[in-house]
Amino acid sequence: MKVGIFVYFIPIGKSGGVQRYSEQLISALGKYSNIEVVVFCAPQNKEIFLPYAADKVSIIVLPKRCKYLRVLTNNRYLRQSPFFSALTKKIFYNRYSARIMDWLGDYKHMIEKKVDVIHFPYQVLDRYDFSIPTLITLHDLQQKYFPEFFTKDEIKERDTYFKKSAELCTRVIVSFEHVKKDIVNFYGISPKKIDVCSLGYDIGPSMDTAKFPEILKKYNIPEEYLFYSALTWKHKNHINLIRALKLLHNKYNKKIHLICTGAKSDFYPTIKSEIEKLGLEEYIIFTDFLPEEEFLVLLKKARLVVVPTLYEAGSYPLMEAMVYNVPVICSNVTSLPEQIGDERFIFDPHNIAQMADKMYQMITGETLRAENIENSKQQIKKLEWRNRIIDFIGSYGQSLEDFKIKKIII
Repeated sequence: MKVGIFVYFIPIGKSGGVQRYSEQLISALGKYSNIEVVVFCAPQNKEIFLPYAADKVSIIVLPKRCKYLRVLTNNRYLRQSPFFSALTKKIFYNRYSARIMDWLGDYKHMIEKKVDVIHFPYQVLDRYDFSIPTLITLHDLQQKYFPEFFTKDEIKERDTYFKKSAELCTRVIVSFEHVKKDIVNFYGISPKKIDVCSLGYDIGPSMDTAKFPEILKKYNIPEEYLFYSALTWKHKNHINLIRALKLLHNKYNKKIHLICTGAKSDFYPTIKSEIEKLGLEEYIIFTDFLPEEEFLVLLKKARLVVVPTLYEAGSYPLMEAMVYNVPVICSNVTSLPEQIGDERFIFDPHNIAQMADKMYQMITGETLRAENIENSKQQIKKLEWRNRIIDFIGSYGQSLEDFKIKKIII
């Protein structure tokens, strides 16, 4: 079986956990499976995925032309209309136009020539006309729980394409049982079509922390700091974290800095305004997206990692802290308590006083810090990819069986 992972439209540093999910999955498939993997990336993001090339993992860099052709093949009106979809297929996918479409950058043809199954490691199918089994990873239905974080158009678009993609793909992969239940309840998708393939994590190569002073100087960071890595989306809850930091300074007289990494979204000006309102400009640094080497060194050297998100279908920053033996606390939402595995290290993300108190305990309590690290060591054993990747392989195999049955029925 040859499996394709389509990452062409994942921009560097702007996709949050989706990028990390894709990288980790590709790496794990190469290390712990016997299947052949073909990664379809773009010229603009190939630097992320080329390092994962191995004996069983090949990287194909699709041409830039693909993104222009996508304007037609991915047109929302064509995708939503059975009539226009059929008409487009007849015009552009016949024996006369095949070579032209290949030249134009038709990734459908390119993919179908190379693999038996194609997996989109994000919420939607980029196109609905594949002649091989397709899978998506539907990470969450956050808009159902926090509609206030989206515009009406964004909610409509998410529901339209998430639901349509879940209906038309061969199988749906999710990371946690609660996401599966949401898809069944909100979209009416059969639970038999949804596979829970849990997140995994493997520690990378040994880290060179000798560059730590150089990195601190580069970003003007002090030696002691709290650390949070997330794009500045509303649900990542930077606002309450900043307010908790202010309380930590005032109530506990612990004047520690906060370092936030990750790309800045349209919500960042609101966060910046809150920082200025609370007079914390001197103590909070947003570095934007960092190279992985710098990111991991800053993570490793942090006094404490805090994950205050309001909604999360699994957190890579949490797992990374656990893997690298950094004290970490997180909010008590969705799957995070299950990931961290000890209620002493969770807090209500809406309760600023509780968050500040938990931060103070973890910064100053050496015994608690040691117990936190030991807890992480035990939890991370369950998260090793060698124990998780079999579920993905099973889902790929099942998609082939489902596709065969569907073709027989049709």
